[in-house]
Amino acid sequence: MLAKTLLALGAFASFAEQAIVLPSEYHLNVVRDETDVKQPVEVALNLELDAGHEPTTDETANEVPRALAAQGDDNGNNATVASMSFSKRGMVFNDAGMANALGGACQKCGWGWNWDQTPNGFDGRFSFVPMLWGDRPVHTNRWAANAQRAIQNGAKAFLSFNEPDNGGQSNMTPEAAAEAHIRYMNPYAGKVKIGAPSITNSGAPNQGVNWLNAFFRACNGRCRVDFCPVHWYSDAQWADTLITHINSASKACGGKPVWLTEFAPTGGDVNGFLRKMLPKLDGLGSLDAYSYFMVSQGRLMSGGRSLSSAGQLYATL
Repeated sequence: MLAKTLLALGAFASFAEQAIVLPSEYHLNVVRDETDVKQPVEVALNLELDAGHEPTTDETANEVPRALAAQGDDNGNNATVASMSFSKRGMVFNDAGMANALGGACQKCGWGWNWDQTPNGFDGRFSFVPMLWGDRPVHTNRWAANAQRAIQNGAKAFLSFNEPDNGGQSNMTPEAAAEAHIRYMNPYAGKVKIGAPSITNSGAPNQGVNWLNAFFRACNGRCRVDFCPVHWYSDAQWADTLITHINSASKACGGKPVWLTEFAPTGGDVNGFLRKMLPKLDGLGSLDAYSYFMVSQGRLMSGGRSLSSAGQLYATL
């Protein structure tokens, strides 16, 4: 019995030392034809919310909005973009109608994003954050026009590439991502806050924070970055590794803020996870924004425009 106990403790310690990326059958897949210029659609298996519902693409602890002060680039140059502030809590969605319904009930929700460059019906009361999903022409050819339009419409931040450390997502080397970031994101420095590429929570070589460190080495001071977005998926029992992941990313980001743009437990008590983690995220100084995965049926919604029990927690806790 003692030997089994020691073995179990050793396994726990090994797991806790590194965040684990989801197996491929759970991770997100972009449904996109390379000739299609409509928004990317992200889908995943049900993450234990309202079991039996499949994802669809059909049509308050004390709130302390954080002012995101202008930050300089890696060469020490001061950015001129005005300070912005909105609630930490945001919404990641495919269906803008669902996001609008959740936002209407969520007093602490102040922003949203959808893996795309345009809001596609997202309510203008919320700050929309466009993303340049990858470096292929289907994304980059329309970026300049959409980025300029977003700024004219009041956008305060841009998201760079989606999980370049994941072969199933934008799948870019740190070197390629650095060059593309300089080309497509740097021109907007001083106009909006610019995010680094969004990383997974894998602890494997060339993934997660390891990838992010390599990205900044490849940048060699040339990339304009104001914050670092991260994703996290794991069983609810490993919830505390989420905080570790955020703090590790902040260190890799040179102490700049982190945005947690995707996170969810892959198993366990989802509502218990939200009750435990939302207050921690609200109070975490290294975190400026977060959005739970995701506003869709079977997760934060339970059908039509109704909130699931998790959605009700997200809207009111």
